[in-house]
Amino acid sequence: MAYEYGIATFDRGLEKVGERSSPRAPLKLSRNEELVFRELSLKDTPVKAYQLLDSLMAHGLRSPMTIYRALDSLIKKGFAKKVISQNAFIALKSDDVAKVSAFMTCSTCKQTRKIEISKSLVEGMFGTESIALQEVFIEANGKCLGDDCSAQGIGMEPN
Repeated sequence: MAYEYGIATFDRGLEKVGERSSPRAPLKLSRNEELVFRELSLKDTPVKAYQLLDSLMAHGLRSPMTIYRALDSLIKKGFAKKVISQNAFIALKSDDVAKVSAFMTCSTCKQTRKIEISKSLVEGMFGTESIALQEVFIEANGKCLGDDCSAQGIGMEPN
């Protein structure tokens, strides 16, 4: 995966940092936001803020508040989402804006899978007569089926 400083090209769904495929105006990311987003984009599972801090210390980010500010801004701009049940964060692709992300987490191995649900389906479930939906969190916890669990064979007993 090719990542660079400044305006970086990402091959995980965003054409360029700061540009969206939606009709909104292009968004500019700060250096810290770019670093945090790049690190989130490298991971396939949600990442905790202190894990981001450990990974980004070499780039000069030394304070937890710096990470949390960057994460808050990325969430507001639509580049990241918080997985509440894990108190962790995941990067979003540009086409995720029109969809609702649902997260399924194995309680044994903590592997997280993200599925997309159309926004219109969610709006149909809740109705939009009196309240316009701004944000929806859908999370489910369970156990991996079959031999997919990454905890298999390492001595972890299911709860």
